[in-house]
Order: sequence, then structure tokens, then C-alpha cells
Amino acid sequence: MSSGSGRGRSSRRGFLKGVGAAGAGLLAGSVGAGPATADPVPGALAPRLYARTARGAPATSVDFGRLFPSLPPFAEVNDTVRDALVEVGNPGGIMDAGDQLSAGPKALIVDPTVNGNPTATDAYGTNPDNPTMTAGSTFVGQFTDHDITFDQTSQLGVTQNPLVSPNTRTPALDLDSVFGGGPGRRPDLYVDNPDGSVGPKLKIGSDREDLLGGYPAPRRYIGWQTFFDLGDGNVKNNKKIDTTISSVLFTLPVPAIAPHTQTSPTVLPQRNLLRQLTWGLPSGQAIARAMGAPALSPSDLSDIASVYAPLATSTPLWYYILAEAKVMADGLHLGPVGGRIVTETLIGLLRADPTSYLSIYPAFQTFLGTDLALGRNLNASITGNRTYTRAHFLYYAGVVNPGIYR
Repeated sequence: MSSGSGRGRSSRRGFLKGVGAAGAGLLAGSVGAGPATADPVPGALAPRLYARTARGAPATSVDFGRLFPSLPPFAEVNDTVRDALVEVGNPGGIMDAGDQLSAGPKALIVDPTVNGNPTATDAYGTNPDNPTMTAGSTFVGQFTDHDITFDQTSQLGVTQNPLVSPNTRTPALDLDSVFGGGPGRRPDLYVDNPDGSVGPKLKIGSDREDLLGGYPAPRRYIGWQTFFDLGDGNVKNNKKIDTTISSVLFTLPVPAIAPHTQTSPTVLPQRNLLRQLTWGLPSGQAIARAMGAPALSPSDLSDIASVYAPLATSTPLWYYILAEAKVMADGLHLGPVGGRIVTETLIGLLRADPTSYLSIYPAFQTFLGTDLALGRNLNASITGNRTYTRAHFLYYAGVVNPGIYR
């Protein structure tokens, strides 16, 4: 979508400030701003989306909000629907990739007999690799999500109004999930100085909470070259986006669940599906129609229909986005609904943040670690500009050396 004239660019900025969403279908409060107010966006579709977004804007920057507030929830909140969602997300159910966990983590990555890739009898595979992305992309995406949203008040499967629900994270890409807003707000995360002040050094190890989530892991070695392409031939790919989820996520350890939230169920797909009821999210089909995007047909959703038929025509948004990616993009990337929500969320957060480089110094160019000499064996399936990658930043951080990747 192009911005067109100067007026179009101004309106586009205002629109994106309104749609800085935190999580599919939810809108995080604009950074340093109240409810979105801007001129209508040019084009036939955008004014409708903008009007709906404005009515779903939160009263303050610390509350959640809602995209498409005029669209109805995908289903009623009742025991029948709850039970159906739980069954959809059951271990061993339609969303379980059926990974052979007993084979061990290394085999599940490199052994073609158990890693879910295509076989002679299964052309797609149960949990196939994505040749266009590295394994690190998954963790960066998860980390980004957790840096802009943290819900500590809602109950799974119980309706709650997002407009009066606090977001424990700042709705900005400011790494508050690590820094906690700085030593002034979270002195417990920082090293004490001899004069009694705290910071700027962060505590490390088990005296601080890991990513503020309360689940510190034992110290481990990270083989960065398996997560990001350093050109040494060691990088591994992540998995395609589809409706099957790696089996290990069906048994979350209770300490990994955010504190002060409901700990049951401990199955991640079930939690995600029940949360669609909590926030009253619209169906994927309804959002596709509002966007003017092509929608999935019931035949594309036959798996979820086999559990509860109505979910094939009014599908929970999270499941719909996963199915859309497989049907419309062969699992290589998000489809039109999921891709637009995620992209406009991130762009909106950057444009709404008065402290971002986009606001303060738009001409900024990355320079930290640009002297890294990548190896010659780069993964040819991964396209895009290689002048500055995550590998360059890792080099600046001192965890990789050119030619000797550790």
C-alpha cells in the first residue's frame, strides 16, 4: 500500500499509530499518546479499517485495545465451544505434530527419519523445515511478542474487555522485557554500586528473573551458528507455519507460564485457543472480508471441522492465521490476514514511539559489527539483503568471530 501524496503519508502515519496492535486482534495503547485521532486514510478500504480501529482504541497507553471492534466474536462463550477448543488443542490431537520426543533434540533437528520433513508417503511432512528462514527467526519473533505484550489479569475462556485490561509491557520495541524500564523502575534487576545506587550493569544468572518471567534457566552454551547464517554451513532452518505445533509445546512447565495468570491448562495450543474467547476476537474469515483479502474455504479447514463443524466457517483467528499460511504460502510465511496484522503492528509501534530512530533520526544506518566477514557458505535459500544481518550484531556483541564461529 503506497502512501501517495504528502497528505497521504501524514494520514498513513496517523492510521498506523492507531493500529499498533499487541497480538493478533488486540491493540496496544499508542506510546505517549491517547486514542488515535487522524485524518481519514486515502483509498476505499483504509477508511473503514481506520474508523473501526479508532473506536477500539484504549483510553490510556497502558491498556490493551482492539482492532476491528465492530466485528462480532467468532463464537459464543459457552461450555460447548470451550470443550471444542480444548479438543482442537489436545495433545495427540489435530494440532500435535506427533514429534518423536524420545529421539532427543538433536535428532529432531538433523535426523530425516524423525524430524518431520517430507517422506515417500507424506509429501508435506508432519513438521517440515522452512528452507527460507533460520531457526533464530522463531526466537526473535517470540522475543518481540513478549517485549510488547504481557497479560497478567485475564482468565482463559472467560470474556474480558481489552479496553480496560492493563498491558504489563510497554507497547514499544524498547526491550523492557529485559531492562524492566531501567534501574529506576526495577532496581532488583541491576547490580548495586558501592555508593548504594543501582545500575547500569544488569544482574545475570539466577538472582534475577529470566526475562521478567520468573523462570531462570541453568547456564547453557548457545551455538549461535545454528540459529543464524554466518556462512559456515552450520545454520539450521526453522519449521514451516501450519496448524501443527511441535509436540514439546503441549507440556509447558508450570514455572514457564507467566506469574499471576491461570496455570491450567499447561498445553500452549489450548491456552492460545481459549484466549480467543477471553478477548472475543473475530473470526479469521470476518477479518479477511474486512480487509478485502481472500478468505479460506471450509474445505481448507477440514481438520478443525472434524472436531467442531462451526469452526470451519467461523474460525478462531490464531488457528486461521496458521491455516492461511499453509494454504496460501506453503507455510513459508504468513498469509494476507496474518501478514498484515503483524506487519502493521510493528510499523505502527515504531511510528508511534517518539523515541524510536524512525522519529528522532530517520536517516540512521546500522553500523555496529558491519566489519564482520561472513563465510562463503551462505544458505542460498534465504533471500534478502545480506549487508547487515543478525550475525553482524552478534559479532558486535562478541559472541562470534569471523572465521572462528563459537
